[in-house]
Amino acid sequence: MSYVWLFGDGNASFSTHPTYIYQAPGTYNVTLLATNAYGCDTFITKLVVVAPVPQADFIADTACAGYLTTFTDATQGLVDTWIWNFGNGTRDTVRTPTVQHLYPGPGVYVVTMTALIGGCSDAVTKGVVVVDSVHADILISDAVICQAKPSRQLMHPRAGCVGGYGTWAMERQRQAPLCPTTFIQTPGFIRFG
Repeated sequence: MSYVWLFGDGNASFSTHPTYIYQAPGTYNVTLLATNAYGCDTFITKLVVVAPVPQADFIADTACAGYLTTFTDATQGLVDTWIWNFGNGTRDTVRTPTVQHLYPGPGVYVVTMTALIGGCSDAVTKGVVVVDSVHADILISDAVICQAKPSRQLMHPRAGCVGGYGTWAMERQRQAPLCPTTFIQTPGFIRFG
């Protein structure tokens, strides 16, 4: 029995079980022609898709401990499966280019994403910095404040009144020290939040 393999790109092989490496991605018609000792022959043609090897990449949004971090694929080339290793012992295999993950605490997590299409794959590893979450709260001793007199201290409980500025959603005042003293000029309510 003799064999002729036509790889669809102008190259051929006379081997029974050839190994062939395509030089460019694309769609190729591969034909096998088989001939027996009596001159009887047959052939078959199949379509072969040669995919480019993806160049894996991803981006991550701001990572805050206790909140979902969104990872988005930025791979060059075709991908149909993503394997994520989030750097904290958690893995996930998905068929969508976006995935979310919850990190319980701050730190630097080494994240690896593998992009696959058929048998072709590439991987990228990046450090993702997860920062401590911010907790907003207002401490005030009295809910009623007298007009035109200094109010009780309004304080963010983590600020410790050591300076710095935060954004307070009070009527007529937007940017204030973290521990402001506010004078109320007209009767009414201060709106927080």
